[in-house]
Amino acid sequence: MNAYVNIKHTPTSTRISSPLSRLFWLSCKHNEVISPLLGKPYKLLSIFEQWASTEGITDKFSGDTLKTALERGSPTSVPY
Repeated sequence: MNAYVNIKHTPTSTRISSPLSRLFWLSCKHNEVISPLLGKPYKLLSIFEQWASTEGITDKFSGDTLKTALERGSPTSVPY
């Protein structure tokens, strides 16, 4: 008898936790180079891509992911 097994492959999640999002937001907020761009995550993307390239990191980054992480990490009472 042959048994068929359905294996569902899910791609690795790239979602980060709320505490990590908060740390990310804080580090951006207190970095004088990128702090003025907190409300413009798509402009921040090129900075992170350049830093990654300098460090030999070849991952692809997403402006949407960056925007979501910053929104998630931002305290609700503190505007960008």
